[in-house]
Amino acid sequence: MQILGIDPGTTDRNPTGYALVDTDQDVVLRYGLLKPITDQPFVNLASQFDNLLGFLWLYNAGEHPHRMAIETPWIGVNAHTGIVLAELVGAYKAVWAVRTKHPYVGIAPTQAKAALCDGRATKNDMRRAVQLRYGLAVPSHIADAIGVALACVGWPEQEPTP
Repeated sequence: MQILGIDPGTTDRNPTGYALVDTDQDVVLRYGLLKPITDQPFVNLASQFDNLLGFLWLYNAGEHPHRMAIETPWIGVNAHTGIVLAELVGAYKAVWAVRTKHPYVGIAPTQAKAALCDGRATKNDMRRAVQLRYGLAVPSHIADAIGVALACVGWPEQEPTP
């Protein structure tokens, strides 16, 4: 199964990481970062995400992600950041649902970390785990996206409603 893992982020310093993982062959097919390039980050990031989905469908010639796994926001000390991330997650889910009609799964940060390390892993731990498993030296947001994709393996199907 091909799963698109998403680690949402809204700024240039904290971008959205994505990774398309083929879980049957345990290989990372595509990965990258989405960074806002205008003063309207939600509109810009949602548009970039829509373009990414279009590219994945064209590039893979009919083989495309069967599911999206997206990290759910964790609201810690800064509630405002959690709310902003939750809004972005909603935008990504809406674009996914309209574009693909395929299911998605929300993954908690601890579940994503546990897929590659343990639930309390640091960003460096995640990057090292991806380096060891896949031979990829990637930024932490991409490593987290890979963990998000792996964490949803075996989850039940859900309706793609935003």
